[in-house]
Amino acid sequence: MNAVRYPHRTLSAILSIMLTIGRLISFKYTQVTEVFRLKLVMVLMVYILPRVLVTKMKYMDKNKKLTGQLNHLISIAKDGAQGYENAAEDVKDVALQQMFREYSSQRSRYAEELSKEVADLGGSPDDSGGPLGALHRTWMDIKSAITSGSRDAILKACITGEEAAVKAYTEVKEEPDLAISTKEIISSQLGGVEAALNSIRSLVNVHD
Repeated sequence: MNAVRYPHRTLSAILSIMLTIGRLISFKYTQVTEVFRLKLVMVLMVYILPRVLVTKMKYMDKNKKLTGQLNHLISIAKDGAQGYENAAEDVKDVALQQMFREYSSQRSRYAEELSKEVADLGGSPDDSGGPLGALHRTWMDIKSAITSGSRDAILKACITGEEAAVKAYTEVKEEPDLAISTKEIISSQLGGVEAALNSIRSLVNVHD
């Protein structure tokens, strides 16, 4: 897992070993024949170096896929933060306003945590909204505008966004190449999203 997370370290270590062997042969063991040195260089170039490069490319491909998935979760978290802030402004229930603002702050924190993970993988955190994040934002904007603060309509809009978020988080969590630390963060955030979803569902059910 750590190799996937830090592929440049693996490559650097192997290249360092290769350079050390070359220096030993060139400077310390002058009794080694020229033929042996050439054979060793051939082995390094034909067998070891290509494998190192192939391994690096595989790690880069995996990291590119992972950063894309994490960036998708970042967009969902940011849209969720904005959606809950919109809901807090539109709903008239003071208790709901406080709850929505807490969820908004929570999603902002989630986005920051995921952004750090993307940076650790060598990627750039993406601020653009993904399709599920856009769905959440659209639901929140449309429902808030049409209902002018209708309590149940806003709650149901939140449920729509959270169901999309749960699906996205679950899919990324099952990715086999995730580092343990990243999977723990995603699992923790997924638990927070599911808790919010259940809480909001219970509020809707009470008033149905």
